[in-house]
Amino acid sequence: MAEWLKQEVKGSDIEIGSDWGDMFVRKELMETPRNELLKDADTRKILVDDMLSEMDVESLEKSALYYLIGKHKPDCVIDCVNTATAIAYQNVYANVSKIRELVVAVKEEKADNSELIEQVEMTMATLNMPQLIKHIQLLYESLKAHKVKLYLKIGTTGTGGMGYNIPYTHSEEKPSKMLLTKSAIAGAHSILLFLMGRTPGSSIVKEVKPATAIAWKEIGEGKIRRGVDFIKLFDSDPESAAKIDSSKSIFEQGKWTELKDEYLESVYIDAGENGYFSLGEFEAITTLGQMEFITPEEIAAIVVQEIQGINTGKDVVSALDASILSPTYRAGTMRDIALSEMRELESKSERASIAFENLGPPRISKLLYEAYMLKRIAGDLISIAESDPEDLSEKIEELIRSDKWIRSTIVSIGLPILMRDGRSILRGPEIKTPAPGEKLEFPLSDDKLDSWCERGWIDLREKNMKRWVERANKILSEIRSQNSLDSSSHFERPKRFWMGEGEFSIGKMVGWIFEREESGSRMK
Repeated sequence: MAEWLKQEVKGSDIEIGSDWGDMFVRKELMETPRNELLKDADTRKILVDDMLSEMDVESLEKSALYYLIGKHKPDCVIDCVNTATAIAYQNVYANVSKIRELVVAVKEEKADNSELIEQVEMTMATLNMPQLIKHIQLLYESLKAHKVKLYLKIGTTGTGGMGYNIPYTHSEEKPSKMLLTKSAIAGAHSILLFLMGRTPGSSIVKEVKPATAIAWKEIGEGKIRRGVDFIKLFDSDPESAAKIDSSKSIFEQGKWTELKDEYLESVYIDAGENGYFSLGEFEAITTLGQMEFITPEEIAAIVVQEIQGINTGKDVVSALDASILSPTYRAGTMRDIALSEMRELESKSERASIAFENLGPPRISKLLYEAYMLKRIAGDLISIAESDPEDLSEKIEELIRSDKWIRSTIVSIGLPILMRDGRSILRGPEIKTPAPGEKLEFPLSDDKLDSWCERGWIDLREKNMKRWVERANKILSEIRSQNSLDSSSHFERPKRFWMGEGEFSIGKMVGWIFEREESGSRMK
């Protein structure tokens, strides 16, 4: 393909480069066929570990995707890989079926555990949704790291635009589970791209999704390929025919002979990813009321227009943006009513309404409880900003020791409390952080302890109180930097936003932290 394209642009200043390999694995494995990776226990483990591990700098920089984008440093990436097909057709159903058979065989002592373990590992390596999620995480971080301006995906519906009645399926089911998995992956892929497009700092994200067959690349006559191989010819002697009424399976009967050096040859049309179609197959699939088709050139024209900023109306990401229900004026008005009623009930109650750990992640509850306790002992932002962190640490620990309700509430929702000595922990029956499945090593390193405190432990240490003092000072600095004569709508968080309630709102404080410290704001 690269050589053909080079001839197409010969004499121009366009440079055609090429790379080959599996972009869904780490760089060192990208040129090894997937079936070979699955056969080897060591590489199976690498595949599973890479797919299920936390997203971090190390896993990013090892990935083939990061390497490829970094090597070429494009302004724009046009992704024509049929990701849904690549992931769905690893056939998790067949792998699970083999596991079920082996479980029975092991119970009946007809197979040993090593066979079962190998099949379980192979099945874990073909889990489709974790593969897609990790791929999108790596894609997002790679595009951001290499400052790619625009990413455009050529997607798929999985069915050529047809519905559940699609007749083109490799199964008695119509459609097959495999085909529906392909469509499910394609749909999930679109939503993940939609979310990427709503992330501040992301590349511009677009998707063009053909809902029909795509053809054609070539018309010719010759050997017919299925995948990368030519179809070999075999012959079956009528005298050796399998018998339907035999007690033996038809798979155990019958004879055939390979016709040496002979291959299926005929007139064909090359439909790209779908391979070679015969005249009859192409006529059937493109006839009115079937998949019909679109040419690659028409898709390319739309892609070029989208890159140029011309609104074609064919960008799936923009279509989702236009069709979703967004926050409303009515809800904003009703929010004030809801908050007012909740505050009134809270003022009459003996119990503050802080966090139940239903919103998640635990960090939200951690921040809300820490902010609440600071509000209890200091009162307002100015007092927090002027406080000594060591003094705050002592007073909050005194509050935890003396107030059974707040102490029991915190540990009951799954948040441990790290006392100010940095060694003692109060806890309940459930601990939300670390998450289930996370690798644990004890005694805890200082870095791991800090990580868990950041994610979901109430942290009474002085250094955490110092962070809260710094936050209060930053908010006050923002307020003081605002022009006192400017009463326009310019500032989203003016002085009245913070001081309107006399003290400060713990919910507003946590919202500010997510936006300022974690870039977690909504952009659309």
